[in-house]
Amino acid sequence: MTDEEISNLRQSAREGWRYADELEQERKRLTGEAAVMRSLLRECDAVLSIVEPENDDEAEHLARLRQQIGWAIGEAKGTLL
Repeated sequence: MTDEEISNLRQSAREGWRYADELEQERKRLTGEAAVMRSLLRECDAVLSIVEPENDDEAEHLARLRQQIGWAIGEAKGTLL
């Protein structure tokens, strides 16, 4: 293997490590954002849980929304943590 080939391999390795570091930083950022969003969704769900629906249609919409919030929180936990 020539000196130039070795130099190219070292450069490629450095670039690979740099890219891996960037990906890890992005993963940490996204994980943090996901935690904030789950927290906000939990707070929204807590507020929705005390809303008294005025009719059956409103009760159905609130129940569906709370169910979707629960699914979103559960799915986010499974994929991002």
